[in-house]
This record gives sequence, C-alpha cells and structure tokens, in this order.
Amino acid sequence: MNDETTTRGTTRPDAGSLRDTLVRLRSRARTLLVVRRVGLLLGALVGAMLVGAVIDAWLRFPAPVRTAAWLSAVVLVVWALWKWVLPALRFFPSLTDVALRVEEARPETRGRLASAIDLAGLSDRDRASVGSGETHDALASRAVRDAVASFKPSDAFAIINTTPAKRGAVGAVVALVLAFAPLVVVPALWVIGAQRILTPWSDAAWPKRTGIADATQLREARVHSLEESLAVRGLLTKWRGEPEDEDVAVRYRTLDDDGAVVRTRRVLLTAQGRTEDGYLFERQNEPPGNAQEYQLETDHDTTPASAAARARVTPPLYATNGVARPGDPIDLGAGNDERAAAPPALAGSLVELEIAFNRTGVRLDVDGLAM
Repeated sequence: MNDETTTRGTTRPDAGSLRDTLVRLRSRARTLLVVRRVGLLLGALVGAMLVGAVIDAWLRFPAPVRTAAWLSAVVLVVWALWKWVLPALRFFPSLTDVALRVEEARPETRGRLASAIDLAGLSDRDRASVGSGETHDALASRAVRDAVASFKPSDAFAIINTTPAKRGAVGAVVALVLAFAPLVVVPALWVIGAQRILTPWSDAAWPKRTGIADATQLREARVHSLEESLAVRGLLTKWRGEPEDEDVAVRYRTLDDDGAVVRTRRVLLTAQGRTEDGYLFERQNEPPGNAQEYQLETDHDTTPASAAARARVTPPLYATNGVARPGDPIDLGAGNDERAAAPPALAGSLVELEIAFNRTGVRLDVDGLAM
C-alpha cells in the first residue's frame, strides 16, 4: 500500500496514514464514550431495580406505588438516553479538533498536526476552503512531513484514557451479576420480585410472612346460635420469631336483618400454645344478639370468606332419557342465610359449585379433592 496521497498534482508523503490514524483515534474515543455511558446507565438501572425489589420485599408496596415508581423510572431512563447516551453516539469531532487534542497531550506535535490536516485538506469538514497553488502545496507537503516526523500512532492511542469506560463496563457487569445471583438461589422469589418491579400492575405477590387458619369448632357448618357464646380459635401456621408475639385478631361484622354490615370491631386473640399443626390462639365471644360474621387475620394473612356462591345441578342421564340437561344456576348467597341450602337432587346428579371469595389465592379442598 502506498502511504502517499496526491492532491492537486503534489505528492504529500504519509498524509493518508496520518488521516487514517486520526480517524481510528476518533472512532475509538467515541466507542469508549458510548461504553462508559451505557455501562453506567445500565448499572444504575439494574442496581436501582435490585434495591427496589429488596425494599419492596420488606415493605410490600401496593400496586399504585410501584406503578408510580415504574413510570418515574421510565421517564428518567428516556431522559438519560436523550441527554447522555445519544450525544455519545453522535460524538464526531472534526479531524482538526482531534489533532488539537493530540497536540495538547503530546507537546512535541504542537503546532504541527492540526496545521498539516488543514493545509493538506485532510479534514472531513470545510474542504472547500482549502487553498491551492504551488506555494500552498509546498507548505502542505512540508507540514505533513513535519507532522509525520513528530507523530507516532502508538503515542496517539496511548493518550486515550480507557479507565472510565472500563469502570462503566465493570459496574454494569457487577450489577447484572448481583441482580441475577438470587435467580440461582431462590428462583421463585426472583421471579416474583422481577414481576413486581417490571410489571407493577400484575398480581404478583410476595409469600406471606404469617399464615392463619380457622380452628373454630361450630356445631353446624358456618352457623352458630346467636344465644350462645362462641370460642373463636385461630391456628397460626406460619410466623416469624416467637409465635406468641404475633398479633392474631378476629374481625367481627354485625349484620342487620337485610344482611348489611352495620358495625365492625377487631379483637385480639390470646395465645394458647403449640399444637401439631401450628400455634393456637383463642377468644371467647359473648352472644352477639344479632347476626354476625367473623374473619381471622394477622398482619399479612386473613382467613378467606365466601362473598358469593352458586350451584348448577345436572340430573342423571336416567332421568333425562340419556340427554344431559344442566339446570339453571342456583343462588346460594354468601353462605350465611337460608339460601346456602341447595334444593334436593336425584342420586347420581352432577353438582357444579362456584364460590367467589373475598380475596384471591384461596385453595378449597372438598372430600380430599383440590379445587
């Protein structure tokens, strides 16, 4: 390859190699600048998500709070891309400016590189202003020779500080490693945290810190006489620290004749001791005099209560001439009045029961069959 460039009939030795070196220098500077800024932005974003997931696991932020934080993060990321990353991608100084930066770092080239670029017409900007004539060409050739004599490409690349780019890349890698490390140890919790941070509008929920089950003994399912006291028992199935220190409460809802809630009150249960299935709490409830519902609760869990139920009965085939004819839906109410008793059905009938609970995630077992 010939290292000489011919311009307007005059040979300028090594002018092409000088220009190529400055072009590569500019390209490397732009790459390092982009790597640094993208790395810092990615590291900060992943780190913020990791910290947010940890805080959310402790404080259990509601969906509106998490959604507001997500929208704020999106706005900040877009702003950073526009104001910080995009200028790095557009970084394209003229070769004269690059030569001046080299002259600042290498005093032996001062007054030579930029002059050679301008006089030889090697700059990628304002080429129309380059002079002409034998005198100008002679000066240009002299400037290029002096610049090449005082300039070593290796020295030019040595002036680029790669430390900021390395720090940005290392920061991003460390943040990614820290963010994905829990995926190996606790994958289920990692997925929950990722869903709650990345899609805050989803119904992903952290596992409850405490668990409560109803251990009250009723004479009839869900029904107790208004004239008798009732020992409300709650079985703590999951707890932190000492179980007797947990607040286990019962929330009573007093109903009027139409089934509407007229009063609510919350009473703490008293710790009774350990059992095979957990830790038992109890509270004696005096006869209420009015219809009353109750629900057990801890700081992080409640016993489910049915909000509505309905059934559909399909008579056996022998009663319908071999043709399946599902019946109309039967309203069973919330299970606390006479509607809860479905009408009689023929032996062999198929009964479909649909229950709507007051919270999600309820698991119902009927005769040992999970539903």
